Amino acid sequence: MDTIIYNPPLIETPLDIFIHSAGITSRKSQQYAQASPFYNICYYIRGNGTHARNGARALPYGPGTVAVGEPGIHYTRIPRDSDSIDAQWINFTGPKADEIFSRYNTPAPHLFFAGNDVEYLRYFTMIFRALKAGTPDDTLSACAMLLPLIVETLRRKKAARRTTAPDEVNAFTAFCRKRLHETELPLDEFLARHRLSYESFRKKFRRDTGVAPRDYWLMAKLSEAKRLLKSTGLPVETISGKVGIEPPAYFSRLFRKKEGVTPTEFRERDIV
Repeated sequence: MDTIIYNPPLIETPLDIFIHSAGITSRKSQQYAQASPFYNICYYIRGNGTHARNGARALPYGPGTVAVGEPGIHYTRIPRDSDSIDAQWINFTGPKADEIFSRYNTPAPHLFFAGNDVEYLRYFTMIFRALKAGTPDDTLSACAMLLPLIVETLRRKKAARRTTAPDEVNAFTAFCRKRLHETELPLDEFLARHRLSYESFRKKFRRDTGVAPRDYWLMAKLSEAKRLLKSTGLPVETISGKVGIEPPAYFSRLFRKKEGVTPTEFRERDIV
């Protein structure tokens, strides 16, 4: 995944909300401790570690975790050794942001688990697409789309029963990502290692992510396939093997069924 950063010009807007920067970060994760002048919503695609707000007890983050930041509040992120990070984020300010946070925000938890929720992630996709276009009208559209993202984020944050993904959920998502090349998910191995029964783990995983364990594994495979299609020139046949969905003809049929386009069409179309 490539790093993409948008710095839209500040424009006069009746919405009273301003996007200062946004983007997709992909890099070696580094520890940081800072207080930002902006509100921030950050969705972690990859990477694990701990995250603390104003020196409070550090909470674990992992793929699918959303962190919410507020101006002037000190945050510390400590990545797990050797972990890289992929994340989507938006920095913003404005009277309307102040009003929404004043009405809906709860100080704790500052993290919650969204999983691979397509509807939630669509907000980021649409905002980034507008920012990429770069015109004043598109920037205004991005600010307008930010408003429902903020409200939905704070709603989920308030409703979160847990401060982040349960340990078993984070462990399983990491387990899956290390085995994307395998054709069969060694779920029994994971369950034995963590002393879990299949039925109890399936219910817990589905409750916290909205999908079954095997469905998540397939989603992770397709996510990696999309990354390879966009960031490399590897043939579709090679990508099919790298994500363990073979033969290539089956991979292409499955990809089209899930994504609505063939792998080649996905590679060629211009999307964020």
